[in-house]
Amino acid sequence: SGRTKMLARVTVVDGLSRNVLLDEFAQITVPVTDFCNTGITAKDVNIIKSSGANKSYSKGTNALGSISAKPLPILRAQVERLLRGRLLVGYKVEDDLKALGLSHPWIHIRDTAYFPPFLREKVVGGSTSVVTVRSMDELSEEFLRYRIVPQGDRSRSVDLCQSALGLYETFRNQWERQQQ
Repeated sequence: SGRTKMLARVTVVDGLSRNVLLDEFAQITVPVTDFCNTGITAKDVNIIKSSGANKSYSKGTNALGSISAKPLPILRAQVERLLRGRLLVGYKVEDDLKALGLSHPWIHIRDTAYFPPFLREKVVGGSTSVVTVRSMDELSEEFLRYRIVPQGDRSRSVDLCQSALGLYETFRNQWERQQQ
């Protein structure tokens, strides 16, 4: 149907230093028709056939330099090693973990998409109240007074990670009290 979502890039940032620990492109197993304003292009990923034969359109270049796109199992192992025993802070973390084929103890996840103070209540149909998830752009602007780089900017994934960490740090005490 052309609507299959695939992992194209993995970015992990250290919570204390804000240093980029991992920023890699993933090999894609089917031709991509829409990179959804991510700033990623076909030149960044190696399109590989399901049989494993590599049809390399181009080696990728990311914010850290010229690096080949990596197979998902390698990226999965790298992320798993980086997350082991650590708190995972992010936005819609379950989607990211699913795309990587990983799990992480929920007690060690802080998801900025679902933290109650970040949710918005909307009235629908005049009387029904619905709770909605806000975008990272909205959250960052409102609570950090910081505008995340726009969609399509190649540094957006790092900026999103750093903004999620900033939101967590700003509300850490309240967040941890709610975890108890």
